[in-house]
Amino acid sequence: SPNGLLRLRACWMMSRYHDIDYTDPQILIQAIHAVLTCLTDPCLPVQVEAAMSLRELALLKGVEPLFIPHLPQLVEHYFRLLTEVGSDEVVHALDCLIDRYADYIAPLAARMASQFRALFAQYASESEQDEDKALAASQCLDALNTLVQAAKDNKEVLSQMEADIVPVLATVLNET
Repeated sequence: SPNGLLRLRACWMMSRYHDIDYTDPQILIQAIHAVLTCLTDPCLPVQVEAAMSLRELALLKGVEPLFIPHLPQLVEHYFRLLTEVGSDEVVHALDCLIDRYADYIAPLAARMASQFRALFAQYASESEQDEDKALAASQCLDALNTLVQAAKDNKEVLSQMEADIVPVLATVLNET
């Protein structure tokens, strides 16, 4: 639809009714492709709703082949979106993707830790004036935890992530 509000509502509906048993699996596949496409929609609220909808869609059984090959691009879209919109729900959606596809995230983990560190710093610096930013900063800590869990068996990746995680923890512990 040329109407951004309708595209936003379509993404919302996909997350709301994600667990319907489709008689034709192609309908679900097409819908997931459409929601993935909405991550690059010209309308920012559509992108946000698509990111949040993918949280639910990624958890469905049998959809792994739709997500796994595109994880690097998905992660890029999420971080791009998070620099524009400090939304704890979008951070949470990315956290869910990390958890769901933990076995495939390790190659991206070090770069993601660096990006979460930057986002945390940005959100934390604005958290005194904006409660939403405080929630987003808190959700970044949760996502970092999930990322560590995803990479826990890869000592090299964990070592690379340390450089980003330790300063975040020091910031939190020193400001109490």
